[in-house]
Amino acid sequence: MKILFLGFISATLASSAFAARDSSLDILIGQSYQTTSFNGNDSTSGKDISLGIRTDYRLFDNLKLELSLNNYQESAGSYIDEQLVLQESRIKTTSVDLGFKYGVKLVEDWTIYGHLGVSSWEINIKEGVTELPKENNRLRDEDMYYSISLDYDHNDYDAFGLEYKVIDIDYSEDSILISNKVQTLSVYFKTKF
Repeated sequence: MKILFLGFISATLASSAFAARDSSLDILIGQSYQTTSFNGNDSTSGKDISLGIRTDYRLFDNLKLELSLNNYQESAGSYIDEQLVLQESRIKTTSVDLGFKYGVKLVEDWTIYGHLGVSSWEINIKEGVTELPKENNRLRDEDMYYSISLDYDHNDYDAFGLEYKVIDIDYSEDSILISNKVQTLSVYFKTKF
């Protein structure tokens, strides 16, 4: 419900952004690295391509509201559980993020941004994890995300950038504790309107 409300607020702000020309649309591509532990046991980890799309709206000179959709693809690996049984797992993570970013101009055409917000994530565990019933392999919750990015303004209409982002996912239900740290390094193309 919180995400639906925040999405409504973002859509309302975005509609006024088109008239004010204080918004942008980013396409992100990069590499994600996920490290996952189940009930505190050995971790699985993996790298894959990450894809994302983000829009933002300028609230004040240096402060923007942002909304993004991200696909961190899949990490695969194996670990030994508490019964000393080898478990295989493939984990796919996606998120919808809503937050703020604050920018500081370094030199002409270069701006550094700090991002902070709420990530509404979904993890799809494709195999392994014997404690999870088959119908419960798709987990959802919210956690904080943070990132830092560097923009180069190519001209008044577009920019390029580099971003490092982290989501620390902690999920607990009954006797299951899953920790999944998602780190991404992305390049992006920004178009301003």
